[in-house]
Order: sequence, then structure tokens, then C-alpha cells
Amino acid sequence: MTMSKVFLTGALLGLAWAASAQADEIGEASLAALDKNDDGIVSGPEYQDFSNFAFDQMDTNKNGSLSAAEMDAAGAGDHMSSTDANGDGKVSKTELSEQMAEDFNAADKDGDGRLN
Repeated sequence: MTMSKVFLTGALLGLAWAASAQADEIGEASLAALDKNDDGIVSGPEYQDFSNFAFDQMDTNKNGSLSAAEMDAAGAGDHMSSTDANGDGKVSKTELSEQMAEDFNAADKDGDGRLN
């Protein structure tokens, strides 16, 4: 993975986690990066697709889990403890997916299944 991909993945992942605080803080440009069909809305499936993409990009050794070093390299190290649900020192694709789903639901203030 190139450093630009690491940076982009980390930046977008950071923005995605920030969504749990307030969807409108993400900004239009960031939402557009996650909006695959360019309809101005980030749907749950689009958000989950990003979660899968981010995991695959961050899992540089392709062992199916993210180490603290891989999380740090992607700029998401601060989220290691909150994402590592079972406390085993690594983040599985399922753990990341579940955390991202929680963040999406928290950001979806009106409960319509969309961020816009």
C-alpha cells in the first residue's frame, strides 16, 4: 500500500469515526468521498463498503486482523481500544464493521438510514 493510500484511508476512517459525534461536522467533501453513487447521500451499505475497503487497505500483512501498528500507520491508532471489542490486541474485520455500524447509527440523527 502506498503512503498516499494509507493517508487517505486513515483520513477517511478518522472522518467516519468523527461521524459518531456529529454528521454535519464531516462536511460535504468528506461525505462525497464515501458517496459511491453520487446521489449526495451516504447510505448504510456505502458506509459499510467503506469499512470493508478501509480494513483491506489497513491490513498490510493480509493476516485478517489489524495490529496496533497497522492502526497507527493508518492514522486510526487512537481508536484501537474502542474498536478491539474482545480485548485481544487486534481488530478483526467484524470488530471494525460493528464499530463502523455503531458510528453510522450514531451519526444518523433522524434514523432514516442515510447521512447527508
